[in-house]
Amino acid sequence: MKKITSLAYTCLAAVAMLAACKKNEFRSVELQKPGDAANVKLYYYPPQQPNCYLKLGDDKLGASLFYSLVTPATAGLFESIPSGKQMLRLVIPHTGTNVDSLQIGSYTTNMEGRKFYSMFVYDTAKNFLVVEDDFSHAKKGYGKFRLANIQMNVGPIDIRLSNNDSLLISNVDYGTVSPFIEMPVDVYNIKLFKGGTKTLLTEIKNFSPLDNKFYTIVARGWVGQPTASGGPLYTTINNL
Repeated sequence: MKKITSLAYTCLAAVAMLAACKKNEFRSVELQKPGDAANVKLYYYPPQQPNCYLKLGDDKLGASLFYSLVTPATAGLFESIPSGKQMLRLVIPHTGTNVDSLQIGSYTTNMEGRKFYSMFVYDTAKNFLVVEDDFSHAKKGYGKFRLANIQMNVGPIDIRLSNNDSLLISNVDYGTVSPFIEMPVDVYNIKLFKGGTKTLLTEIKNFSPLDNKFYTIVARGWVGQPTASGGPLYTTINNL
C-alpha cells in the first residue's frame, strides 16, 4: 500500500509541474534549485524609451518594465523561462488594455535549462545582449566582479584601482560583458576610463566585494546627454 500511495503522489506532482510550465509564467527560483528552466536576470537599460512589457508568445511576463529596472532585484534570484528556442518581445499595450499597440524590440533565445543568464536590453530597446553567467566558486576570501559596457558613444572601457592605477579589466567593447575576475575581500576605490586612455569616466568609491559574492558593474546611458534624459550612469549589481 505504501508503494502505491507513493506512486500516486509522484504522479500528482508531475502533473502539477506540467500544468505550471504551460502557463509560461515568470517564477523566481533559488540558485540551489534551478529546475529545468533557463534562469534569467533582466536589465532594462534603453535610455529615452517608454515603459513596456516583456512577452513570451502572447503571454505577458511580469510587471511593466521601466528604465533602470533590474528584475529580480534580489541577489541570487532569477526569473524562470522555458529553455530552448523562444521568442521574446517588448511591446507597448493600448492604454487600459492588454492588447499590443507597438512592438519595440524582439529577441529569439536559445538558452539551456539549469543554466543562468543575464539579459541586457539597451540602446533603442532593439538591442539585446544575453550572456551565460559563470558562477564558479571564488577562492576563499575572494569575491568576483565584471564589467558590462552598454554605454553609447564611449567606446571600450578599462577599470583601474584608484590608489596605484593597476589595470583590472581592459578594453571591454560596447555591447559586451567581461568575464568575472577575482578580488580579495577588502574595500576599494576603482576608476573607469575610456579604453586605452586616461580619460576618466567615473570613480566608484568603497566598492566592497564579499567572500564568494558576484557583482556586475554596468556602464549605461548615453554619453553626451544629461542624466535626466538618459545620460551616462554607472551601477553596481549584486548578482549572487
